[in-house]
Amino acid sequence: MTDELGQKKISRRTVAKGAAWSVPVVAVAAAAPAHAASGPTAGDVMVSASCVGVNVLDLITLGYPQFTINAVNQGIDAGSTFTLSNDKVAGAGLKLLTGSDDVTLTIIDGSSATVKLTNAVPAGGSVTFEVGGSGSHDGIAVAANVLATFELAVDHISGNDNTNTTDDSATVGLTGVGVTLPLVGSVTLGVCA
Repeated sequence: MTDELGQKKISRRTVAKGAAWSVPVVAVAAAAPAHAASGPTAGDVMVSASCVGVNVLDLITLGYPQFTINAVNQGIDAGSTFTLSNDKVAGAGLKLLTGSDDVTLTIIDGSSATVKLTNAVPAGGSVTFEVGGSGSHDGIAVAANVLATFELAVDHISGNDNTNTTDDSATVGLTGVGVTLPLVGSVTLGVCA
């Protein structure tokens, strides 16, 4: 078919066939951007703290700061670091009581230390460790009737985009109590506040 100007006309049937084939192409193209926009679930590093009490010879229940690092939705690479700080206890008087397979504790100065992950923490996993004193009884020396606050905070994280920074640190307190321990004598140690 041609028109008066000699141009070829397109039949309605040809237009209908073309339209029918273009609908699926448009539908697929429209769906692609929505799929491309969705990506991996956002990661988070969540730090929590508690005080663990251990009874010593039925004389006193010593308190130990316990910290947990949680890898939410994404793992945390080995080598990631956290800062452990306290306001009343000399950092040199601290050591790891539990968790030494998962973290290292390196004293920075008199009031802080670096906690470094020695192993990666998988998505959904966690690492828990306790900090104690460096003396023979492992208690943390806190002056009598003084509240010592310990804080663990994210320093440098890799492997997790840590989109929620509101839970990047946690604190726990110990109060100093005087006690006399056999073979040790009079000491002032921290108990859970």
